[in-house]
Amino acid sequence: MSAFIVNPKHIAALAAFTIKPSSYFYCFNHYTKKHLFDFSHPGKADKKFECAKWIAKMLAEANVKSVYELDTSKIWCEKYKAEYLENLMLFPADCIKALKNLGTNGHNYYLSNADIFNMACCLEYQSCDVENWMHTDAYWIIKAIKDTAAKGMASDAKVKWEWKAA
Repeated sequence: MSAFIVNPKHIAALAAFTIKPSSYFYCFNHYTKKHLFDFSHPGKADKKFECAKWIAKMLAEANVKSVYELDTSKIWCEKYKAEYLENLMLFPADCIKALKNLGTNGHNYYLSNADIFNMACCLEYQSCDVENWMHTDAYWIIKAIKDTAAKGMASDAKVKWEWKAA
């Protein structure tokens, strides 16, 4: 396997998607049983934007850690150790800067649910090479982004959720 640092604008777009009013974003870490976010109800835009910045930071750190975890022998080499620490410090800041540059409190209205889904799939693949990946908050954030985008893509499906009262 190989891994790479993804485009910071993609991480910014994913973080912005979580606070988009129509996305109704909700996230729960099923491993730790920790409620991470619930943006499915109206809230203060500035608080949501601060949470989006935290999401961007989490996703960026997960990506960097995965790239360097993939080949642990590199971690012990001084050159790669310094590069890893530099990326761990600077890449999340690049992603947050890209989020701020989106404007309108981070909302990216020009991207479709399919665009978001594809970016989330890419980021997941580039971030999964760490021990206990499915236990991390980043895993569950990406999963929630993919689920929310998938619901948006299926919004005009002929078959909807159904149930019969017991």
